[in-house]
Amino acid sequence: MKEMINMLKERYAPNEPIFTGDVFALCEDAPRSTVYYQLRKAVQKGEIAKAERGVYYIPTRTLLGKSVLPSLKPLVKKYISDGGEVQGYWGGLMLENQEGLTTQNPTVLEIVTNKATRRLRRLGARAGYRDVLIRPPRVEVTKENVEALKFLDLITALPERVEQEIIGELEGKAKKLDARIVLLTLGSYPAKTSKKLVESGLLNVFA
Repeated sequence: MKEMINMLKERYAPNEPIFTGDVFALCEDAPRSTVYYQLRKAVQKGEIAKAERGVYYIPTRTLLGKSVLPSLKPLVKKYISDGGEVQGYWGGLMLENQEGLTTQNPTVLEIVTNKATRRLRRLGARAGYRDVLIRPPRVEVTKENVEALKFLDLITALPERVEQEIIGELEGKAKKLDARIVLLTLGSYPAKTSKKLVESGLLNVFA
């Protein structure tokens, strides 16, 4: 067991999500039953902690006791970015909230990710949200195009009547984007996205 814990500590920082699959890969020569047994023992001894089913972490000590893994961290690592490549982003109301277009907090969390294998997948209640939805992107998410994809998602979701303040916010974001990437990616979006860009005047930013 000490060998497994040492390997985990060498590879993972404290309070970083460790998935059961990661442990299996690290201990590929050991039977799964042995790995599960060692994980249970390590949790009992406080060497690692269990955040939720299939998710562990190396805890630290705080003034209030053992550290608690933030509930969104496993979702971020699995579907958005593991600290290396970008493979997804928050969608829906969470995206609008993060981009300053609304103050409304979502009760259902949406994630657009390369990890989605079908049009829509529901994970159920998780991380304090009523449901978590996993959707595939219109084009593969990369570090280079993720901001363009988020911008075009926001445009696609715009209502028919939009306050000028919102248009101003979107224009500020548009000016920070690579016009070439936006226009190239736009071809994968529905016609209504292009129409809204034209009607709002935002397409002029990329001219």
